[in-house]
Amino acid sequence: MSSKKEIRRLAIEREKQRRYKAAMDACQLSREEYDSLVDCVSDYTVEHGHSHDWSQTGSYLESRNQPTESMIRFLIDRNITDDWSLFVDGDSCNIFGPTECRVARMLLEQKELNDLLEWVDMDVQEQGCDHTHKHTRSWLTQ
Repeated sequence: MSSKKEIRRLAIEREKQRRYKAAMDACQLSREEYDSLVDCVSDYTVEHGHSHDWSQTGSYLESRNQPTESMIRFLIDRNITDDWSLFVDGDSCNIFGPTECRVARMLLEQKELNDLLEWVDMDVQEQGCDHTHKHTRSWLTQ
């Protein structure tokens, strides 16, 4: 017989899968198309800034003959409010679920992430942990 904890875990997993399926069914883009949209908007935002609207998302979708209005409504339904919000919160894993190789979108390459983890581990061993981002900031400034 399963424990209550295991029953809850399975119920949570079923609910997550139901939500991912509902989001996939509602999204008019594939995961690959969605990731491409986020990458394009992110690249533009980093280089040129943003104007708290859907201008880049709209341009991207229109240039690829994708459904602009309904896709923006889909994003708004998921509390993504503009290009900036898509850049910050547009992780496809939140819509389509995790993949075998990742549970969230990372801004670092695998080697950079490994370097960061080694750095933080070394710093924590030498200086202790103060429960801030001090060691990560130190790595970033290096």
